[in-house]
Amino acid sequence: MSERIRYACQEHSWAGYKPCPCCFPESSLAAPTGLFGVELIAVERQRQISQEGWTSAHDDEHTEGEMISASIAYAVAAHDQVIGETLPDGPPATWPWESGWWKRDADPVRNLVKAGALIAAEIDRLQRKSK
Repeated sequence: MSERIRYACQEHSWAGYKPCPCCFPESSLAAPTGLFGVELIAVERQRQISQEGWTSAHDDEHTEGEMISASIAYAVAAHDQVIGETLPDGPPATWPWESGWWKRDADPVRNLVKAGALIAAEIDRLQRKSK
């Protein structure tokens, strides 16, 4: 994934890799990493493919909603972290795979990024299936 997401604002004749600075001041949008959420998710999805080997062919084997369940598990973990809930040591009951694959992060943003990447993978799978 070498291309970044490009934004455009017709009202201000602006185009770039971040939303229009007139419409969306940098301070209101930028993550501490300098990347927006959608960019963090895209980077994580690419990491899952290139480093973990979770290719489209692999994802196509998950036909029982496993990637949706996994994304929910990470999103709930992030939610619980944000509201200060005590987190269990192991994966939640909704986790679809072996417990060794559960890799909750101490950072709720990182858990949301994982959830988003899993959702993106499921969307791609469903779109391939419908062709």
